[in-house]
Amino acid sequence: MHEGPVVVFAGGGTGGHLYPALAIADALRRRRPDVRVVFMGATRGIESRVLPELGEEHFLLPVRGLDRGQRGAFWRAVPALAGSLLQA
Repeated sequence: MHEGPVVVFAGGGTGGHLYPALAIADALRRRRPDVRVVFMGATRGIESRVLPELGEEHFLLPVRGLDRGQRGAFWRAVPALAGSLLQA
C-alpha cells in the first residue's frame, strides 16, 4: 500500500488538458518524491496514446464529450457515462 499522498489528474481528450497536468505532476514529484500520481482520461483521447508511452499510471474510461449542437447527444451519451461511472 502506498504511504504518501495520491494525486489524481482527470481530464480528457486534448493535449490542452494533458500536457499541463504532466508538467504539474513532474513538479509535484520533484517536491514530494513520495507522491503517487494517477491520470484518468478517455479511451478516445490523446492520453490513451501519450500516457502509456511515458509509463504513467493511468485509467481510461469510455467517455466522450457532448456535442451541444447535435440534437439528442445528451441521451446518447448517458449509457457511456453510466458505464464509466461503474468502472471508476
